[in-house]
Amino acid sequence: MIPKYAHKQVTDKRFHMSRRTLLKASAAAVASFPLQGLGLRDGFAQDVASELRWLEYSHIEKPYFTDPFVEETKIKLVLGAISNDDTTLATLKGGGTKDWDVFHMGDMKNHPILVKDGLVQAIDYSKIPNTAKILPVFQDFIDKRIKGSDGKIYGMPNRWGVDTLGYRTDKMDAPTTMKALFDQKYAGKIAMPDYALYSVIYGAQYLDYPRGDYYRLSSKQLEEIKKVLLDQKKILKAYWLSDADLINMVTSGEVWLAGATWAGTVATMNENNVPFKRVVPQEPGFGFINIAYISADSPPPSVEAAYKFLNYMIGPVMGQRLGEQGRYATVTTLGQENLPQAIKEQVFLTYVDKLDTLVEFMISPTDPDSGELNYDQWVKIWNEVKAS
Repeated sequence: MIPKYAHKQVTDKRFHMSRRTLLKASAAAVASFPLQGLGLRDGFAQDVASELRWLEYSHIEKPYFTDPFVEETKIKLVLGAISNDDTTLATLKGGGTKDWDVFHMGDMKNHPILVKDGLVQAIDYSKIPNTAKILPVFQDFIDKRIKGSDGKIYGMPNRWGVDTLGYRTDKMDAPTTMKALFDQKYAGKIAMPDYALYSVIYGAQYLDYPRGDYYRLSSKQLEEIKKVLLDQKKILKAYWLSDADLINMVTSGEVWLAGATWAGTVATMNENNVPFKRVVPQEPGFGFINIAYISADSPPPSVEAAYKFLNYMIGPVMGQRLGEQGRYATVTTLGQENLPQAIKEQVFLTYVDKLDTLVEFMISPTDPDSGELNYDQWVKIWNEVKAS
């Protein structure tokens, strides 16, 4: 998901926490895969770089997730930690395409800019064997959202999740609608994410706008949403910036109901005996798909190393480890078959066949009249709401 709510500097060290804070290691040991079974040495070109420069959220860069890849391929990972999609975009525009080979975006908001500005290169899926195992719902997403007008594919989705309503089970009944976030009944006990993309769409859902309008909101609709968000602000406890903020408020009892709650947040609180759960309301929840890209200026040997790495990212080792220790699902089911049922439910694996109904995956907001990107209008309105 994406650590969109934190505002930290880009660095090449792994010493800060991101929104997707790693869960504490479970007591049970994770079953390991024999390294020889990864298949990373098969089907790739021989001219492969000995190191790969990887710009990623710091919690995913932990040795627990990456050591199997490094041990098998002998490719050293040079790490750079990012905080959110916009700082990544700024880094790339400032020359970062020469500094990094592979990077991630938390969702699709900046995808059109990456392609239009030539910051990424097309990816040859035939060099990533595990892409043959991508689930139909995500293959459809690739065809509709990631494939360029030239028929080439710019980016590879690798992990995903759903942010939805979370609530204190000892304080209130399970909410059935996103509109609970605007309910006077919970005044002073509601926390909202400090993120324009989510908050604006919550306003659209409150106003019963059609689902097809969520990412195609006109200036008039945005002004109507602004009024709703200004009214909502009067009953909020807080806007939250990080998982840690939300966890502290829910644990103390200050907050009973929260928008955009991620599976890892709930798992962390449950491990500390805080009675907090997520629900699937009648409106679609927000789905995020993390997209891996190969930088436009990555040289051929590094691109070959990147193909190995991307294959690992959607393979069985990463699939199981992300589920058990990261509370993400990958776009394939490789490695996730033996996850405990409780984890499968937490990361929405049990809903895979219903994702089209239950989840609205984030894409780039556009003006319905001009077809131009208009997320800057969303941010402007959101900043006006917060400043009021």
